Amino acid sequence: MKILSLSSNGAANKLLAQVEFEKLLDSHLEFIRPIYNIRIRIPLIGSSPLPLVGIQDPKHARKTNVNQLLLGARLLCFGKYWFSILHLSIVVEHKDSSLYVKDVFNSDKQDNSRAYQVLSEDTLKIALENKECVRLAVYLFVMEQNIPP
Repeated sequence: MKILSLSSNGAANKLLAQVEFEKLLDSHLEFIRPIYNIRIRIPLIGSSPLPLVGIQDPKHARKTNVNQLLLGARLLCFGKYWFSILHLSIVVEHKDSSLYVKDVFNSDKQDNSRAYQVLSEDTLKIALENKECVRLAVYLFVMEQNIPP
């Protein structure tokens, strides 16, 4: 696998650098749904075109994965299955949970220890024990498995 490193000081600069780099590429994979006003354009790079994927260091990736779940206005979907922060609140209420209400609601989105707690083995175990939280468990498992230690 060939890896291209792109770094910058600050999120705005990083995004601008990525946009400028993508302009240099002439191959893209597109998904368009005009009825919903959705256009997803994935840049492809290399002689055997592969997707250009922006990744983060493990600490930031973990926080990003957890923050996606904790944004109450969001509904996350895997195919026809959905889950949200409400499912995580079921885990918080469990007697063996290591999560606190402050870890889920009105939490510090930059707190590394909170991100580790939400993606912990204990949280996954409780989610798997509750039939309503199996979709949450899948998300927690997949997100944690894709982050190096």
